[in-house]
Amino acid sequence: MFGLTGVEGESRRILEGFEAARSAGQYVDPYNVALVQMGLADRSAALTELERCADDGSMQNWIMAPEPFFDPLRTEPRFREVLRRLDLPQWTPPPK
Repeated sequence: MFGLTGVEGESRRILEGFEAARSAGQYVDPYNVALVQMGLADRSAALTELERCADDGSMQNWIMAPEPFFDPLRTEPRFREVLRRLDLPQWTPPPK
């Protein structure tokens, strides 16, 4: 989210912290990493993390479908496949 607000440096610092924790063998919820990646407009990296969510049973999976930060991914086949794998609806945001 920091990336979306123009605080890219803070987003990158958070990602570095996530990577350091993973390197140390700590669990980092890929859902949270995906949100930071979306803030940095790195859709491919965000999709990779969301695929990890489906693989490791992230506790936040259930909120993935309606999460507005993922709206730019709704038409991406990889995102649709993640939702399908998690048995989540192909959610469409209401019109503005």
